[in-house]
Amino acid sequence: MTTANDSEKASTAPTFAPPSSAAAAKGTPSSRFSESVLGKLGVLLTRTIEDAAALEVKTYTSTSADATLADVDDPLTHNTRLRAFTRISLDGDTEHCVPMRDGEIDKVLWEVHLGMVKQAQELRDRTLATIVAAVQALRGHG
Repeated sequence: MTTANDSEKASTAPTFAPPSSAAAAKGTPSSRFSESVLGKLGVLLTRTIEDAAALEVKTYTSTSADATLADVDDPLTHNTRLRAFTRISLDGDTEHCVPMRDGEIDKVLWEVHLGMVKQAQELRDRTLATIVAAVQALRGHG
């Protein structure tokens, strides 16, 4: 998930620049197509790496999580309350906002939130592994 804070951070992700149009124009239609696809893949990989730099998980609660929420464009903007938040940067720096209830940690909600954090971390790990494999494959064919 990208937030306003992500856009303020300096990008340390490698940039995959698409080939220049002049270079593509010199090749065959097949090579121009391949270069175009590789250029688009490079842009996608760059955006994905930048997005993976900060993992954010937000847990909301609502008293009306029913068909009413399904009828709005973004159900997280109506009748919801942010109850738990976690941000984990790629270097491992972690920030948490722990849900409280009656002066104590809301253990049930916290466990639900931690389960979502674990799933998000696993997905980010798989995404980064896929990116590494794709870059290695591109280098092998370059």
